[in-house]
Amino acid sequence: MPMRFFIYAAKLYEKYIAGSDYYQYSSVLQTAPRPKCICFYNGTANQPERKILRLSEAFGGEGDIEVVVTMLNINYGKNKALMEACKPLNEYSWLVDAIRKYQKELGNIEFAVDRAIGEMPEDFLIKRFLLLNKAEVKGMFLTEYDQNKVLEQERRDSIKYGIAKGLERGMKQANERVAVDMLKDNYPLMAITKISQLSEDAIRKIADKIGVTLA
Repeated sequence: MPMRFFIYAAKLYEKYIAGSDYYQYSSVLQTAPRPKCICFYNGTANQPERKILRLSEAFGGEGDIEVVVTMLNINYGKNKALMEACKPLNEYSWLVDAIRKYQKELGNIEFAVDRAIGEMPEDFLIKRFLLLNKAEVKGMFLTEYDQNKVLEQERRDSIKYGIAKGLERGMKQANERVAVDMLKDNYPLMAITKISQLSEDAIRKIADKIGVTLA
């Protein structure tokens, strides 16, 4: 998120410079709008109510560029003071929580959206807007649902890739052990390459490492 804010800010400042009398090559200090980086979190992972994210965490330590983002958890029941101060945000948080609950129960995101909006209290400020724009609301949550499926598939693919790479490393190590044993027993190079499935160059390197002379 800090990297995204860094990119967003750069683009916004470019627009600000282009549309104002800000002169970036001036020898006199030029004033600019002060940034405040805040993101609302409503994902499903367990997160604290408030968290500070720093771009330097991606560097593994302090760098010459820093971006600080305040992440606020807006899942239903979190940050009560903020929710009380902003009623529409609290209502949106309720909506997301209800949709997630009904999606698990009904197994269909469109039905879940319909039911959540239908059961939303009449005094909610955002209800009229949601009813007028129900198709767009469904589209937004369908997109989020599809992204979750993509992320889950990527996670599964990464696990499969990790297993495959692990098996590959294991086979290579086993073949190297076979080559070592055959070299110590003075098998000919051609036989070792055929059985160990290693290249001649790899076998010669192993031979040099263990101090065996090949003809």
